[in-house]
Amino acid sequence: MSECSSESESSNDSYSDEETTKLYEIMSDDRYSDVILVISDSVEFKSHRNLLGHSSKVFAKIFDNSNEIPVRISVKEFEAEIVKAALEFLYGKSDAIKGKEMNVFKFAEEYEIEELKKACIVPPERAMSAFYFWMGESRDLLKKPGMSVAEVAMAAGVEWKKVTDKSVRSVCITLF
Repeated sequence: MSECSSESESSNDSYSDEETTKLYEIMSDDRYSDVILVISDSVEFKSHRNLLGHSSKVFAKIFDNSNEIPVRISVKEFEAEIVKAALEFLYGKSDAIKGKEMNVFKFAEEYEIEELKKACIVPPERAMSAFYFWMGESRDLLKKPGMSVAEVAMAAGVEWKKVTDKSVRSVCITLF
């Protein structure tokens, strides 16, 4: 995977072993790319249909229905940084998504990339109940103009009762 514009590649320090690094280098060579993910008029990433099709049902369907080489796919609803992180993860750089999990999860959800979705679910650093995690993320959705803190908490309790799977993992998936 490489960006069409000439930008230096990231450091390979985070790879788990020599083979993963070699695979990443091979796949990063855009001479054999056959997919272009279009982010904007000026930003595109080259990639490979074998990797994307294997990882994603959505991409596989696009490739099955296209004779175009390279296949151009618009992913303009996502920022370049997020698409790049997702691609680097798929090419073996497991820490590429660090700090971007929420937005990368949305990309993985859109393109049905299960491995990436699982990698984006990160437990909270401190032990925190699923409710408090959910509440922290949902507060703005629940809060209506003029509501007191107590009223927001009561509304949250009502909504929390509707959540059937209250594990942190499930709550994260529901939110993102």
